[in-house]
Amino acid sequence: MYSMYILYFALCSVPLILAGGAVDPCSPDPCLNGGTCSAASSSYTCACASGYTGSTCNTAVQMSEEDTGLSNGEIAGIVIGSIAGVALIAVGGIIIWKFLLKK
Repeated sequence: MYSMYILYFALCSVPLILAGGAVDPCSPDPCLNGGTCSAASSSYTCACASGYTGSTCNTAVQMSEEDTGLSNGEIAGIVIGSIAGVALIAVGGIIIWKFLLKK
């Protein structure tokens, strides 16, 4: 059992060798969070998935006001307007319900 572990460790920890004896810099894959590794001679570059940045895609991109397209005032207006709309519908429903009970 112990010798199988050593064999597994030895085989899995050695980088892949490309044809011609060059070491593949993308093995094991250095790109994190779904990034795609591209080998260029002895170096690599990572094409990061959406939402990540950095040389190994290890940094999450922070959303800013520019990313949402809405300022804090606009967001507050949407929230207040939504609450007022729900309140208006509730009051209208109560008035109609009371009117129907009188009949």
